[in-house]
Amino acid sequence: MSRRSIKKEEEKTDINISPMIDMVFILLIFFIVTTVFVEEQGIEADRPQPGANNPNEENNEPIKLHISANGQLWCGNDEISIQAVRSKVGELLRKAKVPVIIEVEENVPSGKMVTVIDEARLGGADKVLVTPSEKK
Repeated sequence: MSRRSIKKEEEKTDINISPMIDMVFILLIFFIVTTVFVEEQGIEADRPQPGANNPNEENNEPIKLHISANGQLWCGNDEISIQAVRSKVGELLRKAKVPVIIEVEENVPSGKMVTVIDEARLGGADKVLVTPSEKK
């Protein structure tokens, strides 16, 4: 007797991913077409250009105003009134365009600080910075 060997035919199982790739590309195209590109509005920032520094401005100190806790206002070593801030800042800015730094001690009313900021801007200051200060 002869034995016949019966071989099991191995089934080839391949996964065809072509339809899946087609579907992914269709979804990609759909999302690209339906996406709305909106330009968000924001504030304009003046970024310095390389090599655009003016050598005269680098050596100038910023204008410093100091508001003490008892309400006195100082510009350098001179005591000034709030009404004189506009003219003093304008006079100092004619020499060089530098920022104005307002040093504020604790317990200064916010209204007084805002008034000094407004007067400095009316005097021609483009950049007004506020910083906390030690007692003078």
